[in-house]
Amino acid sequence: MRGLATVVILLFSNCTLWAQAEKNNQLGFLLGVEFIADRRTVATPSLPVEIGNSEVFQLNFAHRLMGIDTQLWLEIPAAAGPSHSVRSDDPNTTNSLATFYTTPSFRVNFAAQRTFTPWLSFGGGYALFERGEGLQNGLKNPDRFTNAGALQFGGGVDIRTPLKVLMPLGLRAEVRDFYSLDIPRFITPVRDDRQHNVIVSGGFVLKF
Repeated sequence: MRGLATVVILLFSNCTLWAQAEKNNQLGFLLGVEFIADRRTVATPSLPVEIGNSEVFQLNFAHRLMGIDTQLWLEIPAAAGPSHSVRSDDPNTTNSLATFYTTPSFRVNFAAQRTFTPWLSFGGGYALFERGEGLQNGLKNPDRFTNAGALQFGGGVDIRTPLKVLMPLGLRAEVRDFYSLDIPRFITPVRDDRQHNVIVSGGFVLKF
């Protein structure tokens, strides 16, 4: 029994030291909302194309490159918005839209040793737009996918918590703009060839 107690104390001490040590990796799980501005067709008369908001599921892996109080991180945010509704009087417009982004980025954390850590992020990568199977006129959509480059810039705040079950657990609130260098293509073309895709989200971050 005395030997077992010694083992338990040693394991507890090691877990406590491990939890208190500075972590070099993060894995974030976030839930949010994506906002995409409405468009207009290039035809005359021009008709509005209204794009509804969608819930967004985001996974974010990050590795600390350098710094103690001000830190530089390499992060890979990946976000999916599966359920944008689309409404338009143009019969050749799709009836739904799904989005996906993954953009390797650099993130700078400020006051990283404090309870509230603000940060800024910038990077670039890939965007995918998937239009619905059907059009507003009930016909099948012959062109569903658009692949594009995307820039990512955003900011947020990480919040330290006392939760340290297995590994330290923090909270995060953030806003990111995945600025796509192409837009979802519609049967009837729409104006502009760039698009802001703004995601507001929050969740928790595992540190290891």
